[in-house]
Amino acid sequence: MTGDDVTGGAVAGVAGVVLAAGAGRRMGSPKALVTIDGQPLVLRAVAALADGGCAHVAAVTGAAAAEVAAVVGRAADGAGVHTGGWAAG
Repeated sequence: MTGDDVTGGAVAGVAGVVLAAGAGRRMGSPKALVTIDGQPLVLRAVAALADGGCAHVAAVTGAAAAEVAAVVGRAADGAGVHTGGWAAG
């Protein structure tokens, strides 16, 4: 793959995964939902992967799954995958 393969868009067959399942106990709220410059961290991560050439991006949710999935759903091709064992690590 050359640099030209990712210029201007996604690379077919390349996917990205954002791990956004933690409760953020030490922070007091899930880190995925913390906002910087008005944008939740999970959305920033999804956008970074898409901008980096990932054709598909999924976020693994756990704590605050509905809220994280709602945020990810606003992103282009953002898909959520819920893990039931998120609290166990």
